[in-house]
Amino acid sequence: ASVSLLARCRQLCPDIRTALLLGPTKSYLRHDGVAYEAVHAARRAGADSVHIGLDQLLDPVVGTIRAAGFDIHVYPVDDQDALDRVARFRVPEVVTDDPARLVALRRASSSPA
Repeated sequence: ASVSLLARCRQLCPDIRTALLLGPTKSYLRHDGVAYEAVHAARRAGADSVHIGLDQLLDPVVGTIRAAGFDIHVYPVDDQDALDRVARFRVPEVVTDDPARLVALRRASSSPA
C-alpha cells in the first residue's frame, strides 16, 4: 500500500522528491534480500531515495541501493555511534528522535580539539 501511495503522490506532483521508507528487516532475509527489496520497491514507487534502518546500514545493502541510482538516508540516528556509522557511509540525510542531541553531538565532533 505505501508503495502505491508514494507512486500516486509522484504522479500528482512529479517535481517533488520522494523517499521510500524501508521497514524493519524480515528475519528470513539476508542482506542481498534487503537490498533487492529496497531497490524493487523504490523503483515501483518512483522514489528518489530510500530510508533504511540503522541495522540495515551495511556495505552490501548500501552498495546495491546506490548502484541502482538511489540516495540513501538512515533512521534512527540518535547517538554518537550511529552518527559515526552514517558518516563512514557518507549518508547525506538522517532521521532522529532527538534533534537537539544530534545537533550537539555533531557540533562537538566538528569542533577543533
